[in-house]
Amino acid sequence: MWFRIQSTNVPYLVARRGEELLDDLAFAQVAKPDQEYFLGSFVFQSKRADSAQGQAFDENDLLDGQQRMTTLLMLFACIRDVTMDPDAKKDCQDCIFQTGSAYRQVPERNRLMFAIREEVQNFVDEFVKTEGGTERIADLEKLATTSDDKSIQNMSTAIVEIRAILGDTEKTISPEGLLQFLLNKVLFIYVATQDLDDAFRLFTILNDRGVPLRNSDILKSMNLGALETAAEKTRYAKLWEEAEGELGEDFDRFLNYLRTLLVKEKARLNLLQEFEQKIYDPRERDKATGQKKPALLKKGKQTFQLVEPLP
Repeated sequence: MWFRIQSTNVPYLVARRGEELLDDLAFAQVAKPDQEYFLGSFVFQSKRADSAQGQAFDENDLLDGQQRMTTLLMLFACIRDVTMDPDAKKDCQDCIFQTGSAYRQVPERNRLMFAIREEVQNFVDEFVKTEGGTERIADLEKLATTSDDKSIQNMSTAIVEIRAILGDTEKTISPEGLLQFLLNKVLFIYVATQDLDDAFRLFTILNDRGVPLRNSDILKSMNLGALETAAEKTRYAKLWEEAEGELGEDFDRFLNYLRTLLVKEKARLNLLQEFEQKIYDPRERDKATGQKKPALLKKGKQTFQLVEPLP
């Protein structure tokens, strides 16, 4: 199975999460080697292959569990580069990258792809997908302090820290033993739906652990899904990210201001519900006609243009 990540800021916290997850897994491997370790739930939207949309193969957009999946990807890469066992190297690489086969009509692809974020995907291709990539400690340490991309900074830091833990002889973590534990004892529950709105509702219900996506992250993904072309998705994802970068923690507050300008009344629901139920698909009816009120804004380009700064 393979996944796509469309959120632009998913890897921001993986440095801290990577060390925490590795510590938890190492403890479970040593203290409870015969027990299963529950990693939590994952929610994704399944997209069937559609040649009319230029989609040759089934796709899975990962909505919940993105940081854990990113951390696992880096962990497999670090174990691959630390172990001397060729079988362990192969099993790790198979978890990172799917080798193509023309005869079985299997496409060549990464197990986890960072859609929209070309810089992050290039980093993954160079340091995670490529065998020996995590051994370039000097390059990773430099990126951790000098890269303009916050995600790349944190992913570089995470890889360096994971490598340090795996190489710490005092902690007696066996890369091969950890890999066996990962592949046989680590479990997670996944919930999939083909409907994007249902997927986000499931995300809201199930996401009771870890660091949740912000309402603005979900709104962005929802509106990216309403765009028709890859060029539009790239353009408007960068636009959204630039606005987030400028406003920081105030970005959700900014979206709330936009909501107030459109709805012209006090908010009574969370930001995502306000956009869903009062802007995109109003639930209220006009008192005079009894008809549902019209949408105040369309998903996709119209929403992104509202966020776009004035020249």
